[in-house]
Amino acid sequence: MESIKEYRDLLILTRKLPRHQQQINNLFEADCEIVKINSKYYFTATTDSIGEEISMGLYTDPETWGWMTVISSVSDLAASGSSCVGLLVSSQWKFKTPKQVQLKTYKGIREALKTSKTCILGGDSGFAGDFVLTSTAFGTSSVKPLTRVGARPGDWIGIIGKKKTGIGPALAFSYLFSPSDRSKLEKEFRPSPSLQRMSTLRKYCSASIDTSDGIATSLNILGSLNKVGFDLDWREDLIHPLAKKLCRKLGFHELMLWMGDHGDFQTLVSIPNRHLAKAKKTVRDLVIIGRVTDEIGKTQVRFGETQIRLPIELVTRCPRDLESIKKLTLNVAGYFANTGCKN
Repeated sequence: MESIKEYRDLLILTRKLPRHQQQINNLFEADCEIVKINSKYYFTATTDSIGEEISMGLYTDPETWGWMTVISSVSDLAASGSSCVGLLVSSQWKFKTPKQVQLKTYKGIREALKTSKTCILGGDSGFAGDFVLTSTAFGTSSVKPLTRVGARPGDWIGIIGKKKTGIGPALAFSYLFSPSDRSKLEKEFRPSPSLQRMSTLRKYCSASIDTSDGIATSLNILGSLNKVGFDLDWREDLIHPLAKKLCRKLGFHELMLWMGDHGDFQTLVSIPNRHLAKAKKTVRDLVIIGRVTDEIGKTQVRFGETQIRLPIELVTRCPRDLESIKKLTLNVAGYFANTGCKN
């Protein structure tokens, strides 16, 4: 875990803070914080903010702001398999924000709540030097919620959502390299992780993680926590057509859509072999992309006839400034070009 910059930063900031005695997860071990209330009741909670995405101009549509304010927490709760009680929303508006912008933002919040089949419990509102929109989701479970810990060699790796992967990374790539495509991709970017499907699928899974920071980051965290590697297969039926189209325009290999650090907010799961058939029957748009291996730190993918090592650790080591992210993207694109593997 020491190779993951966010983990190192959070460890320094939080190591001396008091923790709940009945919390069952440690730092970075789950997408939600999990407290065991008694033998039959677990409380889950998660909080997330949309701020830099607005201030830097990645998201420009206020409806996107509202949608992602909700989904950023819903995707974390979905990964745990918990049932959602509801959300709190805090809206800190940039000074002199027009009322119309606020109304459009809350339209996005409303639509995301409807799509997620959950509700708002309350929240806060105020003004600040820039936009910060925060949601906090609360959940409950009668069985132990899923965490990022539990994946074992031989387990299968799957992602929920056929033809939906890649829009998140493509949106970020367009922001960096093709601004004329950004607006169309933002309109298409409406992640919708399903709380209900994950609640049903949970009993067949050994671990899970949301892909808000991209597939590479999710795999690197799972691999580091569980001391495993991954043997993967490129699945064409996972990828959104618009994401592939942008890759062709930019001259990027399609594997770049697994390497972006802005993800699709889907749920990535590990499934023991004995449960695979039931899991696929339970969730029809579960796409299996490979297996867990005992080769610690090694992640490889088959693309057609070519087997390629995925340098997933580069994404989680990257500093969070724009120039570093741009440099990383070009370096990884060059890496794939040098493999000789064609789309």
